Amino acid sequence: MSYNYSIPVAAGGDLSAVQWRAINISGTLAATPALALGILLNKPDASGEDASLVYLGRSKYAAGGAVTAGGPLTVATSGWFVAATVASGNSTRVVGRAMHTVVSGEIGEGLFNFVNGTLVAFD
Repeated sequence: MSYNYSIPVAAGGDLSAVQWRAINISGTLAATPALALGILLNKPDASGEDASLVYLGRSKYAAGGAVTAGGPLTVATSGWFVAATVASGNSTRVVGRAMHTVVSGEIGEGLFNFVNGTLVAFD
């Protein structure tokens, strides 16, 4: 039984070392949550190969910082997933929720929605 929805996009290069990170529509690492299309499921090793992306549902992800179970997730530079925090007067796009606590560099698991992620703003 599948717990997610995925789509293929053409890899923009060798993505074999970035499985579980956020990818954009161009098939390269997403630098911001607004550019992220989904999470890379496979390891395409050449430009033009199919990169399978989870855009909705349950998936593993690569943590670029400490994440707490139940906490909101956003995309940081180079496609890493980090805890979504917002400074006063700013906003960020939340693309998922962590299912477990993990530290930077670990593979976590979460529930994601890249179709219409939530924009969180604070005064």
